[in-house]
Amino acid sequence: MSRCPTCTSASAWSIELMPAAGTPAAVKATTQSSVAFCVITAFVTVAVGGAIAVLMNALGRWARLVLQVSLLLAWAMPVVAAMTVWIWLVDWRRGLLNWLLVRVGVDGAAGHNWLAEPLSFFVIASVIVVWMSVPFVALSIYAGLTQVGTE
Repeated sequence: MSRCPTCTSASAWSIELMPAAGTPAAVKATTQSSVAFCVITAFVTVAVGGAIAVLMNALGRWARLVLQVSLLLAWAMPVVAAMTVWIWLVDWRRGLLNWLLVRVGVDGAAGHNWLAEPLSFFVIASVIVVWMSVPFVALSIYAGLTQVGTE
């Protein structure tokens, strides 16, 4: 803990969790976590989108149509509506994720704030980015697969 040298109130105490902003250590830590986030979400997005595209290529006409419409609706959902749904899922007080984990018997799930801890926030943010990107990737790869001959 450190004390602000010019402050006199008790609230002037702060906990230093990360290096001071703008220092080489902070820039390095931020760059590393940003690159890791981008690489992981891009890899998972392409893997899941590619798997769904291959699945669409193997399905019958009606099942493929239902899957394509579902993907299109998920992709077309406005960002504000999507974030409202995700906030409802991960809310630390009334979230569906915490409720389900408590019902399954996971210790410590009640009242867990998914967006407050860096690792759980990283996972939730990655899931949201993948969820919003997979429909475009899947439909794009499927469009490419339909142009490949069977021979």
